[in-house]
Amino acid sequence: MSMIPDQDGGVKVVSMSDIIRHPLFSELSDTILKVPYTGKGGKEKVREISGMDVMLWTMGLNIFTSYESEVITHRSELTNDVVKCERFVGRKRQDKAWKALEYELIKQRDLLA
Repeated sequence: MSMIPDQDGGVKVVSMSDIIRHPLFSELSDTILKVPYTGKGGKEKVREISGMDVMLWTMGLNIFTSYESEVITHRSELTNDVVKCERFVGRKRQDKAWKALEYELIKQRDLLA
């Protein structure tokens, strides 16, 4: 697997071993959500997004750019355990909301260290 090049801040890796710990995993894993949005020219549209993509988005992976998955031995970001399972590799989210949340998470982690 090639690491996806990123012009805006880095590569994000999300392990399936972390996704199954997501609080909405049992509700979203097999769902398709219909999300309304405003397209070009102000036209109202609906985008279908899988529950898996919603979880990947909330874990920092930009689902609106390409990402890849493979089964490989790697470390879980949440537990630091070595696991062999599917992992998703893509671009890291760069939106303002994610950066603010990421900053708070890093601050909390440093306080606990």
